[in-house]
Amino acid sequence: MAKLTELLKQDQSIKFLRFQWLDYTSLLRLRILPVDRAIQLFNAGKSISVPNLMLALLQTAMPCPGLFTNGEYLLRPDSDSLRISGLDGYAAVQCDFYELNGDPVPKCPRTLLRSVTTEARCTRGIEFLVGFEIEVVFTKWTVVEGQVSYASSNESGYGHGYSTASALHDKNMMLLVEAIFDRCALASIPIQHFHPEAAPGQFEFVLPALPPVTAVDTLTATRDIICSIAADFSYRATLYPKPYSDKFGTGAHIHISLDPPSLQENFFAGVIKHLRAIIAFTYPNAASYERASDSTLSGSTWVSWGTENRESPLRRIKGSHYEIRCADGLANMYLALSAIIAAGLLGVSRGEPMTMKDCQDDPAKMTPEEREKLGIKEKIPASIEEALGCLREDKEMHDALGRSVVEHYLQLKTVEVEMLKGIEPTRRRNWLMERY
Repeated sequence: MAKLTELLKQDQSIKFLRFQWLDYTSLLRLRILPVDRAIQLFNAGKSISVPNLMLALLQTAMPCPGLFTNGEYLLRPDSDSLRISGLDGYAAVQCDFYELNGDPVPKCPRTLLRSVTTEARCTRGIEFLVGFEIEVVFTKWTVVEGQVSYASSNESGYGHGYSTASALHDKNMMLLVEAIFDRCALASIPIQHFHPEAAPGQFEFVLPALPPVTAVDTLTATRDIICSIAADFSYRATLYPKPYSDKFGTGAHIHISLDPPSLQENFFAGVIKHLRAIIAFTYPNAASYERASDSTLSGSTWVSWGTENRESPLRRIKGSHYEIRCADGLANMYLALSAIIAAGLLGVSRGEPMTMKDCQDDPAKMTPEEREKLGIKEKIPASIEEALGCLREDKEMHDALGRSVVEHYLQLKTVEVEMLKGIEPTRRRNWLMERY
């Protein structure tokens, strides 16, 4: 309440408060209250109630068969996440799900990440810092025969390319990018740096290193600001992994470091051991595998790690600082980061040695004998179906994340996969780009 009061003093234009959560399909959902009503609830110690189906919804707003139950959850806002949003007059706060009796809901993605990080701190004395790179493509849309279609926003000859100064000559695009930077600053999100990426209209925004829950809250808020400001400029900002089949894709790289650093080998050995199951969370959609490829700086299709090797899914940078490159913007990062940390804790608890050696080359260009010497034996899943199968078979991850969470995720994603298969490919691409 104190933080909201302070925010309202700083920005008297705020009229509405968005109570937000990220669902299992990674859609940002919300309830909107007038600020006066929100203050009344806070003063009375009350929470907003929402149907239980909120954690069982598909992108169509239909509940997943078998997961829908009657009843309600309570939404409890976390004031630490309170900030202005991308829309004038609106503030936003991330929420956790609670039962009506006050117990936290284990299936709540944000609650899960807090639980995993608390376990790491309390049982192993491990603290984490996490930073995200946001890759996004700004597109233009048209309506053809009643269907929305997306096209490149950079067909005007400005020479947009990876870290090229010529990309800055597109004045309209730079006004958009600078407006995003300014809005993030107002929201107390310090963008560390940004630059043009390789695909047309593609940029990267780098966020600061923060504790895990705060890091994902900040990621969620920044993405929403990016999409909102882009709409003000008549662009669509999309996280879709491969908007253009003949151009570079769009990832969502995760930087993670741990303290004490002496546990890094065991921790990341656990991540490598369970990486094929983790992929079900970091590459959560059939569209994710359009981007996953070898020799394209996309993180490789081989389960491997390497010091400063951008052709490995796990890149060691310095000390206990690693980058997880096999992730994209369709992932619910509360769930994905929970899976990564849970796998790492399995490695720590069992003293898992890093038997795989440091890979300094592109695994795809090595001979089978060369890969064998390094202990590189497996490929990451080649489809969402295979990834879900790996998660289904990895019972250690079930125990680490909670069986109810994994079973809920597997059931919902299996139904989602079949639903999306029923949409014609071009229409499906556009349909997903509207939502992500």
